[in-house]
Amino acid sequence: MDNLHQRAEYDLLTNLLDKKTFEEHVERYLDSCGPEMSCSYLQIDLDNFKHINDTCGHAVGDEVLASVGALLNSTFRKDDIKGRIGGDEFAVLLCAEGKSPEKLCEITRESCIRLFSSMKYLSTTIAQKTGTKDVTVSASVGIAILGCDGNTFQELYQCADKALYISKRSGKNRFTFYESV
Repeated sequence: MDNLHQRAEYDLLTNLLDKKTFEEHVERYLDSCGPEMSCSYLQIDLDNFKHINDTCGHAVGDEVLASVGALLNSTFRKDDIKGRIGGDEFAVLLCAEGKSPEKLCEITRESCIRLFSSMKYLSTTIAQKTGTKDVTVSASVGIAILGCDGNTFQELYQCADKALYISKRSGKNRFTFYESV
């Protein structure tokens, strides 16, 4: 029964929540939040993922996606909500109870820097493992802050998505807070 539950709610490749379940968990969490809760919503899109699939093959692409899922699980805390919301798109609700907006932004910034550093290492690991030279794993991230940029999943998603596209247009492999859009 546990296995069926796992398969119904989790993306099997990345071991992250699937899109529908991720949205449900975030909505339920936001509904239960008190005023002392600080959260940032991160919309994460892998850069040039189509190039990896096209030049290295889908097996390498799947390896990249599975590895990014593992990176998200190791970069963010167990209590943060992590999901794969599309082909090469991921999202995280980073929760920091009792933290000031400034401290939350600092925690979010540090998490993004750790994620980018891990992705750089992942590029080398995947290239060595597969024998391909054209594997560069990086991501663009858009960030929205609960309360400042929105109070519902949909509001946070829309703001983070706008910030994500600023990251993409600004050269990729970077993060952008919605407030600076």
